[in-house]
Amino acid sequence: MVIKWERRGLVLEVARELLESDYSNPGLALREEDFVEIANWCDENHCGRRTAYHMFQFRNEKEMTVFLLRWS
Repeated sequence: MVIKWERRGLVLEVARELLESDYSNPGLALREEDFVEIANWCDENHCGRRTAYHMFQFRNEKEMTVFLLRWS
């Protein structure tokens, strides 16, 4: 799964065009199950945490880099 992220400091947000609410690309949209999989990975690897439906927050740059290596 390749995901486009938008960065805001130590927070990553899924690009708008990948959300279910954007019907222009329904084949690319991420579902709740996809976010649960990412959140579970974060918990298992102590790497970031889900703060909103489509947002993840990190403690530092290293943690964010590890996350992006897995989920980009």
